[in-house]
Amino acid sequence: MFKPILKSNWKRKRALVVSPLKDTGILFSNDAEPNFDLITFSFTNEDLNLNLMNNLKVTRHYKFESEAWGESFFKLCNLIESSYEVVSFMNSDLFVSISNLNNFFEINDFFELDFSQPSLSINSYISHEHTRHISGGGVTKVPFVEIMMPCISSLVIKEINKIGLTTISGWGIDCHLFVYIEKKLNLKSPAVIHDIQVIHAKPISSNIVYSDGLNAAQQQLKLKSLLMNL
Repeated sequence: MFKPILKSNWKRKRALVVSPLKDTGILFSNDAEPNFDLITFSFTNEDLNLNLMNNLKVTRHYKFESEAWGESFFKLCNLIESSYEVVSFMNSDLFVSISNLNNFFEINDFFELDFSQPSLSINSYISHEHTRHISGGGVTKVPFVEIMMPCISSLVIKEINKIGLTTISGWGIDCHLFVYIEKKLNLKSPAVIHDIQVIHAKPISSNIVYSDGLNAAQQQLKLKSLLMNL
């Protein structure tokens, strides 16, 4: 289904974006040398606390204020340097090792994917069944990748910034905005890379009412409507 891109000694310039939290620290184990740049951010406008980084080198730290993950994601898309050809945005509710992330980026570039994510282990909190780990599943075409850990190409990031639409919660960015961009730019189908698993360690909440007066489900419907009218 997905054809490998066979280029000698080739890989895209990569970055992983994550926010280390005071109560949990950074949510991956430092078991290997990263084959990607590590970018951190604070959504409470704080400087980076190096004690949370488990001796990992940080290329850049962004700080700003945002209400929730979707707003942070949109701000980050506008801040990330255009030289990065592929960027994975990792929600602070996830856990994975550096070695698994290295393998994830290698597989991602082997197929030169525009939308991808690792699978969620069976002990994870699941929001969409198509992201659950399948043993031996390889690289599987899916309707969309989730906003909790999307890995997207620079083409996608550029289009997100051009469109300028988001939701505070993050709901709808994956199943509506990503799908809209995929079809508009005629990109490869989204993929779950089952060879790599992450653990989603926190239940998903949808009943919060955000500053726009909407809950997550209502924000998703509004985004869908706005995209249909573009």
